[in-house]
Amino acid sequence: MEGGTNDLAHVHDTSATSSSAATIASKNLKSAGEAESSDPRSSRTHSVDSDQHPIYEIRHNSGLERLERYEKGGYHPVQLGETFGDGRYRVVHKFGYGSYATVWMARDQHQDRLVALKCMAAEFSSPGNTLHETEILRHLACRMLQEALLHEQLSDEARRLDNEEPRTNYIQQRQEEHNGWLSCLHQKSVPDTICDSRRSSFFPTILDEFEFQGINGIHRCIVSEAVGPSLQSLVHVAPERKLPLEVLRKVASQLAQAVAKMHQHGVVHGDIHPGNILFQIEDLESWSDWQVWWNFGRPERAPGVRLDRCSVYPPDYSKLLERCLKHVNIKLVDFGEAFLSHKGIKEPLNTALCFAAPETLFRDETVTSAVDIWALACIFYQLFSSCIMFQAGAGWADDVISNIVLTFGKIPPRWWNKWSNRPKYFTEDGKFGPELQSEREGGGRLDVLPLEKRLEALTESVGMGKEEALQFKALLVGMMKLEPQERFTASEVLKNLPTSWMGSK
Repeated sequence: MEGGTNDLAHVHDTSATSSSAATIASKNLKSAGEAESSDPRSSRTHSVDSDQHPIYEIRHNSGLERLERYEKGGYHPVQLGETFGDGRYRVVHKFGYGSYATVWMARDQHQDRLVALKCMAAEFSSPGNTLHETEILRHLACRMLQEALLHEQLSDEARRLDNEEPRTNYIQQRQEEHNGWLSCLHQKSVPDTICDSRRSSFFPTILDEFEFQGINGIHRCIVSEAVGPSLQSLVHVAPERKLPLEVLRKVASQLAQAVAKMHQHGVVHGDIHPGNILFQIEDLESWSDWQVWWNFGRPERAPGVRLDRCSVYPPDYSKLLERCLKHVNIKLVDFGEAFLSHKGIKEPLNTALCFAAPETLFRDETVTSAVDIWALACIFYQLFSSCIMFQAGAGWADDVISNIVLTFGKIPPRWWNKWSNRPKYFTEDGKFGPELQSEREGGGRLDVLPLEKRLEALTESVGMGKEEALQFKALLVGMMKLEPQERFTASEVLKNLPTSWMGSK
């Protein structure tokens, strides 16, 4: 397979299986661009006779989802050119995937525009799972719409006073418009006027929802506006995997604004990480299929043993780097773990370990909006240092907790005493336990320093001025309190942003 052979390793024993990857068919299968017609609107697909080809294994760094998830209750095997929603949405390219869904770039053939099509795994397509996310987003959109309409009313009121328009007519007209907009937000399909004139600047707008029967079960699809690459993807293609300092300031400032706006309207995200922070591309929804292929690369199918296990490699974002960094505008997406702040939540959050607050790691108390502040601080640190604040190591919560202790010292007694594996890492008085001592002797975790020293090293390495460095350190110290109630609120984060970031909004 051209363009994908570096990610493949030959498996001589075809009967062997791997828990970390799924087997796929011959590298001789052509890419999607070669196997199909040169017309990007082609919807033809090609099956593979696995008995006639050697078997290959996809490694984790291929950027593909786990192909063994294409099973009953799992992902639907979306094909390039396939249509959904009674033929309305035609798949053009792939955006990415998550634990619960794959996300595709599709063309809305009714409006001739690009959209994002999120196809949920069947086991997560029950109303209790998918409706949660859409209801949260509709709640957020409703609150922000009310805020926008109030602002418009105040502006119109000022103009009315100047023009001496009769007040009764004005109030009736604005109330009718207000009720009309709000009723639209509770429909499954949202009118284009909402998307065009009152679209949220920081959050996705739900355009459509529907279900379909696939070979692996009933899948729910959520359609939203098309957005560009994630922060994680852009950093991956940036020179030396670092973004310019001025871009980092803009991203951090906008992300702080997004979280503050979200919390203001009573929503907690619960899973903020670089993969859920997307860069907007100006006029992306109006691009032709050819423009998509030119900028994102031709979609390349990863061959499967069976057609129902085929997938598509993610786009090449290198051509989009300059475009995304020229006008920085971000969106915070994936509200699958979100909840309303006035309710709180006691159920475990599936937050990425590296960004999980201590209270979520121990899962012993009601989780509040403070979890977003902790995650935001971890992202700020990673943005400017290019290092993960709390490495998860082999993917165990114990690794993250031990790194938190190395950074802050002993954690509160209710967690310290509950940590069952603590003796492996620390003695009762906080000294190194056998496992951590062994790691240190082998040269591991030598870079995990107390918070003040880590921040000092960070600000010096990125070239921050003295004032910005002091303000940045004070900001992170206020955000990274172990006790949730002691952390900055989102509004306090905004007030304490370094002054050099203020012009970066």
